[in-house]
Amino acid sequence: MTNDFAPPQINRAALVLFMQQPCVDWVNSLPEEGESQEEALTIEEANMDPVTYMIPEIFDETDFALFLEKAWPLLFQMQLSAWTAEESLWPKKRTFDMFCDWFGFNFSSLVIDVWGQEELGYIIDDE
Repeated sequence: MTNDFAPPQINRAALVLFMQQPCVDWVNSLPEEGESQEEALTIEEANMDPVTYMIPEIFDETDFALFLEKAWPLLFQMQLSAWTAEESLWPKKRTFDMFCDWFGFNFSSLVIDVWGQEELGYIIDDE
């Protein structure tokens, strides 16, 4: 690897959403054919591969909080629709407080795009 390697930064921040117990409980309450209690989703399983959203470039926690206050309805809908497209099964009166109870989140102000970098080609190319 060369010393002048500089992967390009993307003018975006990242938001990682983690499911909390109320969301897991809701998922487990969804009617699914053939599902039994032994097959219920655990919080550990739910968070093995959390969703990461690229969001507008945000530099601090204050701006992130303002972003969440505006974006939570869409984020909530996206998370719910990942489990069922049947909106009648979604919670009816969703609020920001409910969103915060259902999801934990991490914020990163720095997103770096390493895909396509020659120095990292060996990771994927096994040929």
